[in-house]
Amino acid sequence: MLLPTPGGREAPPERRLAPRAAATHNTSQMVERSDSAALLEKVLDPRGGVFVLTGPARSGKTVTVLEVYRRHLDEMGRPRCLLIVPNAPTAGWLRRRLLEQSPGGVLIAPAVTTFAALAGSILAAAGRPAQTLSGVQRRLMLEGIVRELHRAGRLRALGPIADTPGLVRALDQAISELKRAAVEPDALAAAVAGRSDKDADLLAVYRRYQELLLRTGRFDPEGQMWLARDLLAERPDAPLGYDEPTCLAVDGFTDFTPTEL
Repeated sequence: MLLPTPGGREAPPERRLAPRAAATHNTSQMVERSDSAALLEKVLDPRGGVFVLTGPARSGKTVTVLEVYRRHLDEMGRPRCLLIVPNAPTAGWLRRRLLEQSPGGVLIAPAVTTFAALAGSILAAAGRPAQTLSGVQRRLMLEGIVRELHRAGRLRALGPIADTPGLVRALDQAISELKRAAVEPDALAAAVAGRSDKDADLLAVYRRYQELLLRTGRFDPEGQMWLARDLLAERPDAPLGYDEPTCLAVDGFTDFTPTEL
């Protein structure tokens, strides 16, 4: 997905892009097609709005995105395109590809990142850096919550398996999915009211987990993205932590979470 943003950030993205319809192009035969160059020029046209490139693996989507990125380098080699990918290994791989293909063998401040890292950049640029939990710290916190609730007799369904390591892993995954879906404890409570004891136990763990995060002023990766989302809602012109991008490219995703959107 390619989102040209002519004029930098003088207007909020949602207002700037909303009037333009998204154009979808299937790249299934893009590598062999003689008009691939014409398609690239259409994508690069600042009047073109939003472009969505679809196609199977190895059909030229990432090649096109990298060419768009290179076309948005300024005369000093600094990027004016922000490229967002699903995870850190993919970001590292694309940076290496850009470096290998650089005529001078130099890559200046590559603007290739993930949504989670972008959230951190937004908060840091706004002077509000978040203290984040590592995966180990998160699991240790959940272990403590399970012990606390079990001793208090508040885990009706999960109590018998409270000492098993698999429970913490399952709770960690469930809470991660809830937070990626932007479901807060009160919303979950409304959804599971009157349902199973297992749902009630998950709600109890999740609510306690969020309480501890707020009390200690720490954030997990999903919570950091919530914080950046709320900051942008308050200040649509907030800096992103990158030099004013004129193009936003998103590559490698099969779907998006509500917070990412």
